[in-house]
Formats: sequence, C-alpha cells, structure tokens
Amino acid sequence: MIDTDKTLKVIALILLLFVILSLLCSCGKEQLPDRFLKISDHADCEIYVDVQTGVEYVRFRGGNAIAPLINSYGAPLIYPGFDGREDRI
Repeated sequence: MIDTDKTLKVIALILLLFVILSLLCSCGKEQLPDRFLKISDHADCEIYVDVQTGVEYVRFRGGNAIAPLINSYGAPLIYPGFDGREDRI
C-alpha cells in the first residue's frame, strides 16, 4: 500500500527543489546570491549553506547549478548548530 502522506511530501520537496534550482541557474557561474555562504571547498565541488534555512547545498566545478545535500531519509541536510540567525553560521 502506498503511503500518500509520504508521497505528497516527496512531490512537494521535488517541486521546491526544482523552483530553487531554476532560480539559481540564472546566477553567474562565479557568484551565488548573498543568501549562500561557502562552508567547504574541495577539488571538484564546493559546499554552501543557505543562511536563511540552514540547508546545505553542493555545487560542482564548471557548473552553475546547485543541489541540496540530503540524508539517508531523503530530508535536506541542515548545517550543524543552525538556529535561524544569520550571524551564527
């Protein structure tokens, strides 16, 4: 039997991510809006945190789109210690 509540949540999350990624694709390759703070830099990707929501995102080098990092349950990863205050990140 299909869990409709879980299915609706997954669909809503996918739609939300699509909207976020669509908006961010218009950003330049070198700079993301001030809403995103780079927290980690690797050889092939960069990790950002949304200072308003605490959600962590990955951006691969050479691309101009970002994608949220998710845990094993499919929920977005929240930056450790995030409490909704921009000055605390």
